Amino acid sequence: MADNFNLRGIFKFDQKFFADLGKKLVVSHKKSVDRKLASPGKEKFTKLSKKYAAQKRKRVGHDKPNLRLTGKMMNSMRVFGASDREVSYGISDSKMAERMGFHLGGTDTMPARPISDGASRSVIYDGQAKEMVAHFAKRIVQNIKRSASRSPIKIRI
Repeated sequence: MADNFNLRGIFKFDQKFFADLGKKLVVSHKKSVDRKLASPGKEKFTKLSKKYAAQKRKRVGHDKPNLRLTGKMMNSMRVFGASDREVSYGISDSKMAERMGFHLGGTDTMPARPISDGASRSVIYDGQAKEMVAHFAKRIVQNIKRSASRSPIKIRI
């Protein structure tokens, strides 16, 4: 018995697949920043200055360098677009994107706290890579099942 599979069909991903992946990556990217307090390359974020840490504790109840004093910057992280081959996401608000730029490279008064690329040379966190693999694997399994159900099965006696 031989099953026929269409390899192109097995590795076919549509725009919706990448849009869904992008939404998951945005959520997991924010969670990774909150949990790890480090860049994707695993460089720990520098602690806040004493003055700023005191201001943050008073305002939000902690002094973690999680890039979330008001929440505006991280909450503006969105999927920009998706096709049947790729997805892109980032900070959608231009003012917040400029602020993120200061965090990525640092300034005279603020150390760098990159959440992608930059000094870390990594765009995503380890957990995100695993999430991506799981997302692709799930779709490949679905595509194999679909391909197998459409393909004629040859039986030789």
